[in-house]
Amino acid sequence: MSDHFNVLFAIDLIKPNNKHSILMCRNIKKIQPDSFRLDLVNSNLLTDPPPDVEDHVVPFHDTLTSLLDKHAPAVEKNVILRPHAPWYDESIRRSKTQRRRAGQWRKTRLEIHRQIYQQCRNATTSLIISAKRKYCLHSIQNSMGKPASLYRFMNKLLGKGGDGDRVPPGQSHMELADSFNSFFISKIDTIRQGLSAKEVDRCFSEPLFTGDPLTQFAPFTPKDIESIIRSSKPTTCDSDPIPTKLLFQYLDLLLPSITKIVNSSLGSSVFPSRFKHAVVKPLLKKPDLDSQNLQNYRPVSNLSFISKIIEKAVHVRLKDHLSKHLLLDEFQSAYRQYYSTEAALLQVTNGLRCAG
Repeated sequence: MSDHFNVLFAIDLIKPNNKHSILMCRNIKKIQPDSFRLDLVNSNLLTDPPPDVEDHVVPFHDTLTSLLDKHAPAVEKNVILRPHAPWYDESIRRSKTQRRRAGQWRKTRLEIHRQIYQQCRNATTSLIISAKRKYCLHSIQNSMGKPASLYRFMNKLLGKGGDGDRVPPGQSHMELADSFNSFFISKIDTIRQGLSAKEVDRCFSEPLFTGDPLTQFAPFTPKDIESIIRSSKPTTCDSDPIPTKLLFQYLDLLLPSITKIVNSSLGSSVFPSRFKHAVVKPLLKKPDLDSQNLQNYRPVSNLSFISKIIEKAVHVRLKDHLSKHLLLDEFQSAYRQYYSTEAALLQVTNGLRCAG
C-alpha cells in the first residue's frame, strides 16, 4: 500500500514567439584575400603615407573602412534572437537538419523510416553532449592559472550573474542612451569637483629619485610592435575600421603604418583624438540590483584596438624604466608579471614561518 497518488492536470502552454531584430551585418568570410591584399597595397595609405600622426590616423581609418565597405558591404538582416551557444558548430547544424528530415516518418508510419529517425536523433544528441563536454573542458584548461577567468566561466556555466546586460525598460534606445550619458557625465563631474577641493600633501619622507629621468620614450621597431600585437587579445570594438581578425591577417602590410602611429604619438606626446573615443556600455553591478536605478550601473568603455596598442607600448617603456632603476617595491604583487596573489601569500607564509 502507498499513500502516494498520481495528480493529473492539464496546462495550456503557449510557445513564445521568436524575437526578431534587424541588424547590420558583414559577410567577412566572402572576402577574397588576394583581392583585398591587392587593394590594400595600392592604397594611398601604403603608397603615400602622411608624415604627421593626426594626418596618419585619419587615412589609416578611412582606407580600411572603405576597403571593408567594398569587399564586405554592410547589409540589413532580419535575424531571430536565440541564446548564444559557443559549443554549437556546423556538424551539429547538419545533424539537426538530417534529424528534422527524418522526422517525416510520422507521415509515412513506416518502420524503416522510424529506425532512421532514431539513428539521426541519437547521433544528434551524442554530438551535442560531446560538443558541450569539449567546450567546458577546453574553457577550464584555458583558465588554469587564471582564477578570475575560471570563476566567471563557472558562474556562467551554473547560470549565475547572467543579467548584467539588463537595461531600464520602457524607453526608446535614443532616450535610454541620453539618460545614461547625462548620468555618467554628472558622476564624473562630481568626482572631479571632489578631487579639486582636496589639498595634496607633497611632503615625502623618502629621498627623491636621483637617477636618469624618463624625459622621452624610445621609439619602437616594427618587430617590437608586432610582438605587442601578437600578445594582445584579438578583440574588436565598434569603432575599429576593420575586425581585428582581418588586421592580424594583413599585419605584414599594416605593421609599418601602425608602428609609425605609435612612434609618432609617443614622440610628439600627442594621443590621436580619434582614439580618445570609446563605445560605452552600461553594465549592472550585480544581477539582483534594481535595473530602474541608474546608480546601479557602471560604464564599461570599449576602446579601439590600436589605442590599446599605444597604451601597451607606453606600459612597456614605463616598466623598463621602473625595473632598470629598481623603483618597484619588492613586495608589490599586483599588476606585475610573475607576481600574483599566490606570490604575496607565499611571502607572508614564509615570513611567519621564519619569525616562528
